[in-house]
Amino acid sequence: MQRFKPALIAALLAVFAQAAYGQNATVESACFKGEPVSQFFDEITVIENKGYVVGFAPETRTPIWTCYRLFDVEDPPQLTRPKKKFSTYRDGDLEVKHSDYTNSGFDRGHMAPSSGIGKCYGRSAQLGTFKTTNICPQHPGLNQRCWERFERQVSDYYAEQMAEVWVITGPIFGDACIELESEIRVPEAFYKIVVAQLESKVEMLALIMPNERTEKSKIGRFVHTVDEIEDLTGIDFFGNLPDDEEELAEAREIPHTSWNADTWELRPTFAGTPRTIRIRECD
Repeated sequence: MQRFKPALIAALLAVFAQAAYGQNATVESACFKGEPVSQFFDEITVIENKGYVVGFAPETRTPIWTCYRLFDVEDPPQLTRPKKKFSTYRDGDLEVKHSDYTNSGFDRGHMAPSSGIGKCYGRSAQLGTFKTTNICPQHPGLNQRCWERFERQVSDYYAEQMAEVWVITGPIFGDACIELESEIRVPEAFYKIVVAQLESKVEMLALIMPNERTEKSKIGRFVHTVDEIEDLTGIDFFGNLPDDEEELAEAREIPHTSWNADTWELRPTFAGTPRTIRIRECD
């Protein structure tokens, strides 16, 4: 695979990384071509954090989209996963707590990943991913297996080889409304869209992973088009792209060869041991 990392770009990214350590990301810096726009949810709270931005839906008590930008880091910090609770989100009468997930059978699944954000933006930003506005109920057999492995693929390979990538990720809710006992909506699946500028063109890799146990698989098993994800989520992700570029990139069924989707396997590192699931139909 060709490396897209000229010395000047790498130097500028390093300067940007140092400057970004102490400030929150914005929609303009974290979301490729502007804020995603939802057709399914009228009320969305945009929350800016160090290294990532969240579109949080009070109706589901989860993010519906999360944007972040990852880039090549010449000397990344050696950070371990912190052992801490997720901070509570409060907005008026709405409260989403760490304990809302306890004994549900689901993991507190990061949307902006702890490791990737920490690698690019530092320890403080990594700690800032442990917020209830940045998680969804994820089956442990997904969160700890192919989802985790693909997160590392993005931060440890794509971001390094392509100099920088933008990521948009979030839940896909099914027709049946299912929730935890704490009224947090349970997704049917999750999407992840990775965007890069390759050879002066916008290239996208779009994945959908079901919210269930996943086994060792090639990336291509989960590949879909951006158009499909937009239909399922009701979100317009790249409305600020010129129409011709947007239509071409979002409809592409076969990803650019640089993504290696047909050859690379996601080999889970962790067991993802299942637990008793406690869910109910929405009230």
